Amino acid sequence: MHKTRSQLSRKQEELNRKQEEELRQVKELNEKQKVEIEKWKPKLPQDIAFTTTSVDPADFVSAAQGNGQIKITKQQNKYNNISFGPALENGIYAIEASFKYSGNGAGIGIVRDTYSIPDNCAPWSTQDQKYAQHVALYADAYASGYMYYKGTSKSGNTAYNNESQIIRAEFNSNTGTLIFSYNGTQQPVHITGIKEKVRFMIHFYNANYYFIIRSFKKLAEPTTVPVDNQYAVQW
Repeated sequence: MHKTRSQLSRKQEELNRKQEEELRQVKELNEKQKVEIEKWKPKLPQDIAFTTTSVDPADFVSAAQGNGQIKITKQQNKYNNISFGPALENGIYAIEASFKYSGNGAGIGIVRDTYSIPDNCAPWSTQDQKYAQHVALYADAYASGYMYYKGTSKSGNTAYNNESQIIRAEFNSNTGTLIFSYNGTQQPVHITGIKEKVRFMIHFYNANYYFIIRSFKKLAEPTTVPVDNQYAVQW
């Protein structure tokens, strides 16, 4: 017997309902999977467990402070640098530090990820031009708070010289910027045009003095805003 038009229509309706139910179940499963994936994603801001690198690692001794902060004490009177991994890419990162020293030179900034910093280099030295091509540094009161990069210096940021002053560096890989703050006040002189992986780093001179890494975080969004008298140093 040939099926009637009514029977064919009912058959098609049943098939349509079955397909709709299958699509509903697939959609429901996808939503559940999305929820599970979100559960396992790290929530931002996220504390970053960092490593340190120096050409003379014995010159820096680290000690946990019990509050998530790390105290790093210098062992020799000489210019030396220490960088912090991981390399910064795909997001926004911030590091906060304070310095206890006798005023003979300190600074915080970034170093090109592909560059290994040699021993006994300082950003203000005219002899260390190769070093200067790969490091951008916001210096302390010894160097009047200048920004150093590629053998040039720029004034405009507040000089710092004691442990009560917290210096923050915020790197945004999306905009290619490195912006600093002094005790919560954003500083005008900053770095732009960074289109590669970099690492946070610190320059330090004095033996038996120290600096404290107060935090190292990956952020959900930038905390920086336009400020008066902004000046961009091109990376």
